[in-house]
Amino acid sequence: MWQNENKKGMAAFIDGDEALALQHWKQALDEASAEGAQQNFEFGETSFYVGKILSDNKQYTESIPYLRTAVEILTTHDTAGDRKNKATYILAHAYRQLEKDDEFKAFMEPFTPKKPLIPLKDALKLLQKQKLAADLKGTVLTELCSAHQIDSNGDAKPLTSLLHQYYADPTSGAERKVQDKFFSHATEEFDIQNVLDALADLIGKPGKIKIVENTPMPNSAKNTGLIIELGKASSFHEVETVYHIVWAVNELLEEINSKVRFQEIDDCPEGITSFYLLKESAYDKLVDIDGLEFTNTENYD
Repeated sequence: MWQNENKKGMAAFIDGDEALALQHWKQALDEASAEGAQQNFEFGETSFYVGKILSDNKQYTESIPYLRTAVEILTTHDTAGDRKNKATYILAHAYRQLEKDDEFKAFMEPFTPKKPLIPLKDALKLLQKQKLAADLKGTVLTELCSAHQIDSNGDAKPLTSLLHQYYADPTSGAERKVQDKFFSHATEEFDIQNVLDALADLIGKPGKIKIVENTPMPNSAKNTGLIIELGKASSFHEVETVYHIVWAVNELLEEINSKVRFQEIDDCPEGITSFYLLKESAYDKLVDIDGLEFTNTENYD
């Protein structure tokens, strides 16, 4: 019976042998499927364990089928909801790491508080209290809203789109980005050193972030293994998109006990990844602004 393999998996997991636990648990799930014993809490829980271990080891693509199975089964069979909620949250995280934003938002929806949107102008005032988007008012606001069919008297839902237009201005956009420490770049087309140089400028360490190693990852046509350093701090990250480079820089900032982190802005234009460099106090004020959402933020010390 499949439960025998399942028990072996749990025993291996308790002993700290995740590789052996995965072997037994996968075998247990295969046997349960062959026996037609999938629709029960135990099968869902085992699927959760397998998916969680794979996700914890950054095997996000491999983790998703197991986590989706766990969510599907536990929605019916986990009456307390604890396992189902954990599986849903980890599944959303896996999709986010794979840059699958639609799936990420769908599975994060249960954890996202619902609240009425405030007026766009009120959201801008909150933003400007943090000394950001200082010129996005008066004639500038009116002209941008008119050009991009945004109701300046409406709610704050289009705020992120409006900000991108504000920073894309051919005359003042570059200066605004520097002033507000706003970084925006094509998600998949980039030069690693150029991105690092731009990020180093924003954190006040021009030219100080160095590439130690940048080598292709095995069995991957796109990903590279990137080691970077800032002074004595170093960070390793598997890089596929600009997001991963910024994540690696955030790890450097954490290691040197910096008070700032790059915070990714959600709902960017397609193919674009954008961040504000923020202190914790500013992030705490901005995170609740309607229309300006952050995803995968890094913790501050």
